[in-house]
Amino acid sequence: MIYIDLDGFKPVNDRHGHAAGDIVLVEVAQRIAHAVPRGAIVARLGGDEFGVVPHDVANPEALFFLSQRLQRDVARPIDADTLQLTVGATIGIAVFPEDGGDPEALIAAADRAMYIAKRAKYDALASDGIAVASRA
Repeated sequence: MIYIDLDGFKPVNDRHGHAAGDIVLVEVAQRIAHAVPRGAIVARLGGDEFGVVPHDVANPEALFFLSQRLQRDVARPIDADTLQLTVGATIGIAVFPEDGGDPEALIAAADRAMYIAKRAKYDALASDGIAVASRA
């Protein structure tokens, strides 16, 4: 599972209003949906957080490379009326069954990994409690 938290989303809402924030959320959701393999489940988990459960991912390295692609795609500028907005993504990775044997445990593990990455540095990836910087 890939847990995505947007970096810099609150300032977009604060400076440009919720309509601009909504444009960002819709565009980010579309970018995520286009970046993931066919059959993957993509969900907005709340606020500025998204989850991705790829179908038939062969190994944890594949999740890492997909996460890097997601970071790059999310970081591209977003056109919102006359504005050009940018957000980043901090990502946590959890692997079934090593990091969680059921959906709730897997989500919790990916969320914890994301917070480890967030504490380490913005635009970071984390898995198994190890934060790896990855600038988008």
